[in-house]
This record gives sequence, structure tokens and C-alpha cells, in this order.
Amino acid sequence: MKDEQPQRLLDALEVITKSESNHARGAIAAGARGIFLAIANAQDGILAQDDYAKFSEPFDRQLLKAAADAPLNTLHLHGDKVYLGRFYKGWAASAISYAVQGTGVPIRDVRKEYSGLLLTGLDEVHFRTLSAEDLSAQYASARQEAGKRFILAPGCSVPNDSSDVELLRIPNLLSA
Repeated sequence: MKDEQPQRLLDALEVITKSESNHARGAIAAGARGIFLAIANAQDGILAQDDYAKFSEPFDRQLLKAAADAPLNTLHLHGDKVYLGRFYKGWAASAISYAVQGTGVPIRDVRKEYSGLLLTGLDEVHFRTLSAEDLSAQYASARQEAGKRFILAPGCSVPNDSSDVELLRIPNLLSA
């Protein structure tokens, strides 16, 4: 559709974004401390950078602007080929969430360009089979590379069928 009737697509995206913005403002008014905006199309193989800049970025920015007063707006940059560099500066978000293991981009490289809060460090793909030692090593590495502005988190959601025992390894790791 973007190639056939781009203005119709842009008009539809504007309507959707206005609705999402109203929802975000309502959530913040009700006490939410921010929004978690998952961006899955800003990556090679889904949208070229020029297409992302035209067909998604303005709406992503508009939605974040609607929540700009919230202290914990988070950009979840979903995918293995995400255009990370597009998000380091100029966004109304105080945090970036991304998958270290999926993208292959070390936290130290992101930290050189981005001074905000990073939510990352745990391998969500192999989460269920990681030993306590593996998790501890990922935490230590992420903490060292990210510095103080850091929350240990998987790069995306862990498998839906993760057991309570598997999930409790994280708070147990942090309380040890």
C-alpha cells in the first residue's frame, strides 16, 4: 500500500496515532510513569531507513510527544537488525530497551552514543537454558558496560512458557 497509495497510508497512520496518543495521555493521567513503545519496523528487512523515516518515525515521535511529561518513556527497539543509531538522540524517551545478543551490538558501543537508561543484558532467546552462572556473567558484563544508568532486562520477552522457577532466577540472582 505504501507504494500504491502512500497518502492513504499516512492518513490512516495519523488516525491510529491520535488514538494511541489519547490512550497514552489517559494512562499517564491515571498514574502510569511512562509508555513502553515497541518499535519493530525500524530494521533492515522490514523497512528501509527512508521508509521508516517517512511511514513510521513521525508517528512514533508523535506518540512519545503525547507522553513527554512522563519520566519513564521507554523505546523498545525490537529485532536483530534494528537501526539503533536512529534512536540515541532527540527522542522523548528516557530509556532504550534492546537485545544485545540478537543485535550483536555490545552495550559499551550503545553507551558511547546514548547516555540514557538502558534496559538490556539478558539473553531472552536462550533464557530457559541459562545456568545461574550464565545469568550472573551476563549481569556482570552488562552492569560493567552500561554503568549506573542500567536496568537488567531481557532484550525482549522471555519465552511465554518459562516456569516460575526459571523466572525467579533473576530476583534470586540480584539478591545474592
